[in-house]
Amino acid sequence: MAGKAVPQRRPNSTVALREHALEAARASLLAAKKKGQEPGEIASILMSLSDCLAKLGRFEEALAPSTDAVKIYRACVATQPAAFRSDLANSLIGYSDRLDDLGRSEEALAAAKEALDIFRIQAAAQPATSQPGLAKALANLSVNLSKGGRYEEAIAANGEALKIVRVLAAAQPTVFRSKLASFLNNHSVHLGMVGRTDEALVASSESVGIYRVLAAAEPETFQPDLANTLANHAFRLVALSRLEEALVASSESVGIYRVLAAAEPETFQPGLANSLNNFSDCLGFIGRHKEALAPIMEATFIHRALAEAEPDAFKPDLANSLNSLSVCLAELGSHSLAVEVAIEVTEIYRGLVAAQPATFRRTFAMSLTSLSASLAELGRLEEALTAVTEAIEIRRVLVAAHPAVFRLDLALSLTLLSAVLGGLGRLREADAATREAGQLESMAR
Repeated sequence: MAGKAVPQRRPNSTVALREHALEAARASLLAAKKKGQEPGEIASILMSLSDCLAKLGRFEEALAPSTDAVKIYRACVATQPAAFRSDLANSLIGYSDRLDDLGRSEEALAAAKEALDIFRIQAAAQPATSQPGLAKALANLSVNLSKGGRYEEAIAANGEALKIVRVLAAAQPTVFRSKLASFLNNHSVHLGMVGRTDEALVASSESVGIYRVLAAAEPETFQPDLANTLANHAFRLVALSRLEEALVASSESVGIYRVLAAAEPETFQPGLANSLNNFSDCLGFIGRHKEALAPIMEATFIHRALAEAEPDAFKPDLANSLNSLSVCLAELGSHSLAVEVAIEVTEIYRGLVAAQPATFRRTFAMSLTSLSASLAELGRLEEALTAVTEAIEIRRVLVAAHPAVFRLDLALSLTLLSAVLGGLGRLREADAATREAGQLESMAR
């Protein structure tokens, strides 16, 4: 079943409001420069301008004002460190986000680290007032570390941020409870990446609980956060084989996003597509593959429209949906279609990996393994061998860096390699692959 087309933008839409905010920021900047306002005030407006551009997906344009703001605050700190140190740190966090938007991950991480160093100095001098900034910097660093595949460091940074925010939320729940829920959700994701499934579920459960309370009181503000957290919570339940509960959580997420997307399509169509993808995966995990096909086709339709409009922002989501579609088609026996889709997936991921290897290497290897399996089902064994061999090469690199996280992924690819080699009559090599897969599985237990 095809999904609905992304609706046209409306005059009162979120996008229109963001464009209005952008024009207001530009006007403020011109007025500030004309009046000769203080550099710090101009830097603040530049940060707002950068944020407005980023929210509209204009990432290249957003970098310049962010860069200028950092430069101005550096100059201010040189003469008045106590007055402008926090401003510099906050501008570095924004600068880190803009660099990350453009795939410049190493530079983004460096900016995030510098921001944290500054907030640590501030916290040592003014602990009572600097804790929120310190927690923000730690959480930002955690996200950058996770995107670079440095999961344990990401968990440590976010864990420290969580401790701070728990104290703040206990003292000022109205101000900090939503931040606590957000940090818990991120912590759950990071824990899940390293296989700490029980802890990940505890964190996601707490996050969902907080957002339910907040959404009941302020639905317009917190329903999107609840929907997003429910989607992550479903993943944590799947990891512990609590599949029916995962399906319930995922279904609830889809229901919330449908309502939100009907009212504000430009803002919530991406979330709806992602939640549909997750829901389809959950249906597939419990063997309901026919039912899984409709939501993943709808998700793919939405993501393709979004990726055509904003490829840098939505190509990864399109690849993810296409990969799920390929798997679903294969489970339904449509192997020729599955291969056609899987080839498109690997082409997208190859481009993404070239730009951001640390972020997309894992999913690229997964897509190559899926492609190989579908090719093998069609008897195209030489092509299947090429694909799974490339997947294994990538996964060996990942295992070398994070053995506990990626051993089972490598074992899966080796098991497929054995089957393909056996089909080609290369029995000795097939046996060696089987033995290595078994060793990896034993180490993972």
